Amino acid sequence: MLIRRATPEDALDLQNLINQAFNRSTDWTIEETYFKNPSIITLVAEKENAILATATLHILQKLDRKMGQIEDVVVAPKAQGQGLGHRMIESLLKENTLRDCYKVILNTAESTQAFYKKIGFKKGEIQMVKRN
Repeated sequence: MLIRRATPEDALDLQNLINQAFNRSTDWTIEETYFKNPSIITLVAEKENAILATATLHILQKLDRKMGQIEDVVVAPKAQGQGLGHRMIESLLKENTLRDCYKVILNTAESTQAFYKKIGFKKGEIQMVKRN
């Protein structure tokens, strides 16, 4: 299993994987500039030319420090239970440390809290959301 940075060539596979995981359908395209943004680290796990997982770290610049936010952690159903999600998160945590971020946050569903607790995350502040 190879874990690597995502490339523009991965865009369609990433979109399909994320749509399936979040039970949505969208025809939004991933902008090619997304992959060139140094503040976005999207990783994929690939085996035999198939993308089986993805996860993204966004580096956010605050007034006096940086923080990371993990988003879109997805493992294909056929690859779940093999520790792949854990490997993806660990890779992003290393990236977060390399960029001198003082913390990393993520949002998750109630059903996946236990997974993140095993990795060392704990429940923090309350998240508020307003969607367009």
